[in-house]
Amino acid sequence: MAKITLYIDDADLLATAKAYAQAHQTSVSKLVAGYFRTLQPTVAYDPDHNFFTRLHAQLQAPGGHEPTDEEDAATRAATLEEKYA
Repeated sequence: MAKITLYIDDADLLATAKAYAQAHQTSVSKLVAGYFRTLQPTVAYDPDHNFFTRLHAQLQAPGGHEPTDEEDAATRAATLEEKYA
């Protein structure tokens, strides 16, 4: 198992990340690892085809809400299908 140390200077950001992880029965480490998996070093970053960018836009939209597990899974599936189709 490889290790990485992550320093976050923003206490509010860290608290939010921990609360989000706890609410989704996961850990901050798994969230970070999941994010790293979305990075494609050989492909230029395209924010329009990034799950987290889309999720952020959904949450910021008027009437936005934290997605249910089903909505989250559907969004991930659609993103992967679009990316690899």
